[in-house]
Amino acid sequence: MRNLYILLCFWPIFLWGQDYQIHGEVYDYERHELVLGQPVLLLPDSLGQLTDFEGHFHFELSGELGDSIELQAFGPQGGFVSKRFVLGLEKDIHLHLYLAADANCLRCQEVDVVLVQEQDLGSKPQPSQELLNAEDIQKNLAGNLAQSLAEIPGVSALSVGVGIAKPIIRGQMGNRVQLLEGNLAQEGQQWGNDHGLAIDALSVGRMELSKGAGSLRYGSDALGGSIRLLPTKVAPHNSWQGQVLLLGKSNNEHLGLNLQLGRNWHNYFWQFQYSEQRYGDYRVPADEFVYQGFVLPLYEERLKNTAGQERSGKIVLGKLWKKGGLRWTNSLYQMKGGLFSGAMGVPRAYELQPDGNWRDIDFPSQAIRHFKSFLNFNYQLSKQKALYIDLGWQQNLREEFAFPHLHNRPADANDRLALALNLSTFSGRLELRQNYKAWALAYGISGQSQSNKRGGFDFLIPAFEQQKLGAFALSHWVNKEERLGLDFGLRLDYQQLQSTAFAQSFDVDGQNISLGAWALERQFWGSSASVGLWKKLNAWSNIQAQLSKSFRPPHPVELLSDGVHHGSFRHEKGDSSLGPESGYQFDASWSWRKGNFGLLAEAYAHYFDGYLYLSPAPRFSPLPDAGQLYEYEQQDALFSGLELRYDYRYKGFKWKQSLEYLYSYGLETALPLPFSPPLSVRSQLAWSKDWVPKKGLKTVEIALGHRYWAAQNQVARNEKSTPAASLWDLRLDLDFVWGKQPLSVRFLAQNLFNTPYLAHLSRYRQLELPEQGRNIQLQLRLPIIIRD
Repeated sequence: MRNLYILLCFWPIFLWGQDYQIHGEVYDYERHELVLGQPVLLLPDSLGQLTDFEGHFHFELSGELGDSIELQAFGPQGGFVSKRFVLGLEKDIHLHLYLAADANCLRCQEVDVVLVQEQDLGSKPQPSQELLNAEDIQKNLAGNLAQSLAEIPGVSALSVGVGIAKPIIRGQMGNRVQLLEGNLAQEGQQWGNDHGLAIDALSVGRMELSKGAGSLRYGSDALGGSIRLLPTKVAPHNSWQGQVLLLGKSNNEHLGLNLQLGRNWHNYFWQFQYSEQRYGDYRVPADEFVYQGFVLPLYEERLKNTAGQERSGKIVLGKLWKKGGLRWTNSLYQMKGGLFSGAMGVPRAYELQPDGNWRDIDFPSQAIRHFKSFLNFNYQLSKQKALYIDLGWQQNLREEFAFPHLHNRPADANDRLALALNLSTFSGRLELRQNYKAWALAYGISGQSQSNKRGGFDFLIPAFEQQKLGAFALSHWVNKEERLGLDFGLRLDYQQLQSTAFAQSFDVDGQNISLGAWALERQFWGSSASVGLWKKLNAWSNIQAQLSKSFRPPHPVELLSDGVHHGSFRHEKGDSSLGPESGYQFDASWSWRKGNFGLLAEAYAHYFDGYLYLSPAPRFSPLPDAGQLYEYEQQDALFSGLELRYDYRYKGFKWKQSLEYLYSYGLETALPLPFSPPLSVRSQLAWSKDWVPKKGLKTVEIALGHRYWAAQNQVARNEKSTPAASLWDLRLDLDFVWGKQPLSVRFLAQNLFNTPYLAHLSRYRQLELPEQGRNIQLQLRLPIIIRD
């Protein structure tokens, strides 16, 4: 529920004042969940704030006994509800505000409910920002979180099969797209194209996705965008809250379970989450594929050894005060997945023979274990000041398994651990926010210390340690009429790196091969800056623009790598002489909505001075079964693009369509950059119907979707072009209610007509392997609400 404006208006009656505390929570009425990030404005003093990460707001004011207070809410479609009450002797006023999207809600009279309407397009707090909840993600649930996010214009997914993927935001990925939980970055070897996000999609409740530079607030690794996981909402006061989610997929016999349970007892709260997913080898609409002129079989249309399993758990403890809150989050994510047998080296027919078990995980494979412990604290120091402190420790252990004899390694015959990367990270962040009438300020410092250890019979990157320190200042100004807003920001960053020397040599067909890296110690200084403008043109349209300068030092893998990257099907080699890159980014948007029609247009142009990227070399690796050689290079580059979307509603029908186009260009090679997503168009026609029965079917929605990818012929040297593709999907949502107990059922058919197609951003594209065939999903969601 976006762009909700809650106005508290006061009319003085007497001549002397008293101090009052007005605070409370904003709830989603249907889901009984707290709503965060909603604007709350207190007049006539123009004191404004957003509900915090627990949906709370708090004001201190001077008023008069008997003052009449009117609570007003305005929905984006013009809806209006008000409630009037009179100040009495009670100085501490606690309000519960409930938001409902259903104007026919019969039980809404039981509580103070604000009726608003959902809106897809319209003004946003900053250019190119998306707010998503669990419902948005589950409507497009793919094999993982990154592929689910790929339904958003401007976002794509670089995938390895169906279980491993990472997001691409406007052509940027890896160390240019930062994943955060709260305000702290998750660190998990995100540089690798075959390294997933290590996040369970079933447990994500709400997130903020920013397309464009986010370096000012979050550091250099957010140069291309950020995905910020927002905390799970706390149960309403003195109640229990949870859900049971069951998931099944037909293509690879996928079974998933998610359990959530939380308790709020006098503002002391705890939350528990557990998820488990298991899946087998997935099917493709083909019984053979062609690699380097050789025709190879696919038995029963399955990709052998693409099975996997995920398991994750989370425990949260916390306390809420009238002026703040404390949250301690501990989570563990584990994943084990196979890699297609032909993804390492030259595919061989005998390796593709079925072993009689489509659910086992053989070699090659990878295993991930990611543990996090984050502490978040916020406190309202005064009417104008708030303090935010974040501390965290995390450990990411990544292991890759393969046969040593395939690489001529003198390892023990029982040794299958090819590579082990153990990354430990300690992070800290302090931010102070202040409001001065029309100005909102935020400034603070952040720091990080990392230690990365290596193991296994293979070599890719050496052990290293690095430290980061940054200081930032942000400001926001809005005029009295709230028709014009300005943003300014500045950040300074320092980073140092120390690596350990490593050398490895062995014979291949009588030729001595050496791998490794010298010891390296480097330091980097840089700055980032941004200025933004927001303007309300009239009652129907807004414009926004932002100009940013970003800085990113090279990652150790870009400087020191030299070895086989199994899941990516290549040998990667770094260059220790590479320097930092700077980005100059312009983003602009125009939104228009009137009546049942809405339109959003976004354009961007990003220039990078010394752009770091992995380039395919015109030769194969000297290592056996290592695939093509890729080298890290640096050149000036340009990324520009356009994103358009519109929607139209008529009674129960809704039509929406979006288009995205990206153009990348290397100024030295005069060629496009590798791994650039093609032009794509998404379309969807949906019909929904609401009822208000005492029990039985409550709502139904049917949606038919279509996705078109144009042929991608703008490719880098030695990169394959990809033909056009077109897919259909179908979704049916049913919401039931028995008394007060809701139940949601969702059917989702992806690749409805089992169409064979190649995905340009799939690592299996190099093997001419088609993507996953028809996949029928069934989701069952049972929310749990128990009030004391």
